[in-house]
Amino acid sequence: YGALADVFIDAESKLYNQACNADGGWSGWRSFRIIDKVRESEEITSLHLVPCDGGPLPAYRAGQYTTARVFVPELGVMQLRQYTLSIAPGAMHFRISVKREPAGATTPAGRVSNRLHDFYKVGDMLELAPPFGEFFLDETHDGPVVLISGGVGITPMISMLDRLVAAAPSRPVQFVHACRNAAVFAFGAHLAKVAERNPQVRLHLFHDEGAVSAPVQAGRVDLRALAGEVLAEGADYYLCGPVGFLEAQIATLHELGVESARIHAEALAAQEGLTFLHPFDNLDVMAGQGTMGLEILEQTPDLDAVVVPVGGGGLLAGVGTVMKALKPSVRVVGVEPDHAACFVAALAAGSPVTVPLAP
Repeated sequence: YGALADVFIDAESKLYNQACNADGGWSGWRSFRIIDKVRESEEITSLHLVPCDGGPLPAYRAGQYTTARVFVPELGVMQLRQYTLSIAPGAMHFRISVKREPAGATTPAGRVSNRLHDFYKVGDMLELAPPFGEFFLDETHDGPVVLISGGVGITPMISMLDRLVAAAPSRPVQFVHACRNAAVFAFGAHLAKVAERNPQVRLHLFHDEGAVSAPVQAGRVDLRALAGEVLAEGADYYLCGPVGFLEAQIATLHELGVESARIHAEALAAQEGLTFLHPFDNLDVMAGQGTMGLEILEQTPDLDAVVVPVGGGGLLAGVGTVMKALKPSVRVVGVEPDHAACFVAALAAGSPVTVPLAP
């Protein structure tokens, strides 16, 4: 077992080396300076960031995320959070768009999201890991694209939309987005401008409550009513948003005859009776994940599936591959730390979903 773990720890190391050796890439953490802070809505604020070392940025794929490392004084520790790069590849800076997470009836306020909103300002530094992630725009296809999002799930869709109109203007795009109301609607002006300049882009925007004006519609997304536009031969469907929203939209797509292979989401279909485990709450992305995978199986031999928080992109190569090699039937799911519980609930319902963004 130890020798096998070493093999896959080496595989994980190669992922980090790839990130380091790529043009503009790096390994571990890199300091970035905030050059602009933009309030996108009452809940979402964007941070525009450039490397403090003045070096170039690496190439990445539209929809991928970066990991931020933030010191939280109340806890006395560094906390990691994943945020989508909400700007299309090729820009001269990174942009992350952070939703403020207020306290709920049973959950505390998001430590990191609130700190980024309230205390970080232009000129401050933020440490980031290289871009990673398996949820991204497939640019090898040339057919129509349907982008479906709810709430802060709009962030990867903005990156994908901007990439599509810049690099593949011949691909028709249906942009479907829902949020609670106008106050929390982010990137509205940008979307209107993109649609005005690109006739191949159609917007379908919905608010659950409050007054609306064109092109926004009142009510919830109903893909059945949009079937005439969102159903197209060879179309790719990308979804991101809260678990309940995703469950409903994916179920409707299946009902309308869309094959799972055309629905792009990071997910595993669950089976009844699976034993799930969420072993780590604050995992150091540089730890020996291969050894951890081995220890998990030794401690829980009847394990059917494991939900593990993804830190800097190499976690599944270590934990996941070791566990799959030792027990081929095990299911391994990568998830942002703060959303492991809701992700497990979605899997238990048998729904393929896209992992929501961490607070």
